[in-house]
Amino acid sequence: MYLIAKKPSLQVSLISHEGTLLSTSLSLNTSGFSLISGDISPALLKQIKEWLHLYAEKKEGATLPLDYCLFPPFTHSVLTQLRSIPFGQTTTYGTIANALNNKKAGRAVGNACGLNPFPLFIPCHRVLAAGNLLGGFSCGIDIKKKLLTFEHST
Repeated sequence: MYLIAKKPSLQVSLISHEGTLLSTSLSLNTSGFSLISGDISPALLKQIKEWLHLYAEKKEGATLPLDYCLFPPFTHSVLTQLRSIPFGQTTTYGTIANALNNKKAGRAVGNACGLNPFPLFIPCHRVLAAGNLLGGFSCGIDIKKKLLTFEHST
């Protein structure tokens, strides 16, 4: 386990294969922003640590090698769209559906967000329900609130 920064107080667990990140999970951690890497190549681990350091400083990191190609085309397009949401900004499920030329697919966008294997790295926590309500989050609503609060604080 590596301690990245004091804020946000999250633990990031990683699973990789042959230099590509396959999935991640987030959990609350009282000691700071930590990383559990398991068996990850040194080059990928270095990229992830750099990304997390930049995130902790509220800066955008370089794109990481994420493998989500096995998802159906719609889910793949949603995950790709999510990567374009800038740090500190939010959008809605409906807005993403509109961007994908499928304005009635807000619920399907929410389902695709729930399948996101890379919460944090593909920022589905930045997607809100209609009326800017929080909606759901695969890692729990408390973590979504913590991430949004961190990203919007000065």
